[in-house]
Amino acid sequence: MFDFDKFGQRLQDARKKKGMTQEELAIRMGISAQAVSKWETGLSYPDITTIPTLAALLDMDIAELFGQEAKTKTKASRTFADFHNGLPLIHEFKNVACYSDKSIASAKEDIVTFVDGSSADLVTMKITYKGKGEIHLENKNDSDVPRAEESIGREEYVDSRIMESIEAQITCCDVEIMQSKDSNTRVIANGEREFLETLDVTFNNDTLKIFNANYSKQSRNSHKKNKLKIELPCEAGNKVEIRIEGQGTVNSTMSSFKTAELIVSGSGTFDMKDFSESCMLKISGSGVANLGNSKEIALFISGSGVANCQNADKAQLNITGSGVMNLNNTRDVKSQISGSGAISVTTLQSINMQIAGSGSMNIGEMTGGDFNVSIAGKGGIDIGKGNCDNFNLMVDGDCDVDADGLTARKAHITLEKKGKVTLGRVIESSIEQIKKKGRITVLARGNE
Repeated sequence: MFDFDKFGQRLQDARKKKGMTQEELAIRMGISAQAVSKWETGLSYPDITTIPTLAALLDMDIAELFGQEAKTKTKASRTFADFHNGLPLIHEFKNVACYSDKSIASAKEDIVTFVDGSSADLVTMKITYKGKGEIHLENKNDSDVPRAEESIGREEYVDSRIMESIEAQITCCDVEIMQSKDSNTRVIANGEREFLETLDVTFNNDTLKIFNANYSKQSRNSHKKNKLKIELPCEAGNKVEIRIEGQGTVNSTMSSFKTAELIVSGSGTFDMKDFSESCMLKISGSGVANLGNSKEIALFISGSGVANCQNADKAQLNITGSGVMNLNNTRDVKSQISGSGAISVTTLQSINMQIAGSGSMNIGEMTGGDFNVSIAGKGGIDIGKGNCDNFNLMVDGDCDVDADGLTARKAHITLEKKGKVTLGRVIESSIEQIKKKGRITVLARGNE
């Protein structure tokens, strides 16, 4: 008999064993995290139609979820796997299998129909969608499906719906993103068998979702063997959210995405083009990111990573550790360095910045905004040339600020302990205070 009393605990244990949060499981199930929480605490139970998908995502038999022993499976004699990317096997005809999380109305040889009116033709490989849920047809041809004993294999996922967004969490693989040559959304995966078996690809509304977070850590030095090619049927994408864990690269030739959320946890690399609205990048470790233009950009480095960006209207730049950031042109910068990190900006209008430690900032040229900076430690700032409205600087430490090519309308400079500050010119007025030691030098005063 099924044991419902401990269903929530079994679900929670299985989820944690897979390394998934409640939110991650909810995303894959297409439900809310609150629903998963209620299941695990026993406040409610999943709808019966979701049980096969839930069991597949947790790599369990349905019986196991309800306290029974798993059925013994004889994989060698089976033509198709019980599940494919989280979808249960519902019908076979000759060399084609149909996987789906929809409720079946009937399955007669080559035709499968579903309660919501969807259908799948296993001869013509035609799928007609109505309502929610996914359908996948797999053709078992020896020519394009690798044998189980082979260490390297290939999988291809195709959907005729237009996908403009990507949500991915990948481990140890190299990814290419490009525009497809036809109207289909396509994912082509090549790599180690374990990599392919842990790959979860789903097509959800306008978003392509890819996960292989459960790929074994023992194989993490094999990222160069594992390849993902993502093809979207559009010139410019909508939203891209990608997390790289461990080693791996993401290279996009798409002209642009509207928004982006890019995360590197380890030594991964991003090479992306433009973002029409915003891009947020987080690097934890020694990762590298090369980004194009964005209206707004937020870069966060914790560790020794490197981030390079072309142009941005607004930029938020935060470094904790020894990371490096390089930005070409921007109007407004808000920045913070904790540690020995370094930031370089070719041209900017205004800046608000805090440095704690030995971090450094290099500005090629300022173009008329405000300079508001505080330094605690041995950090340093170098400004090549330009002009600013207000030059406000507070130094609590022993550092050098070299702005001999900068002209400020007004200046307010305070040295709490030590430090050396050089400013090219002050036009109207300045307040200069040295509380203990240090030196403030203004090379010229008034108009030229």
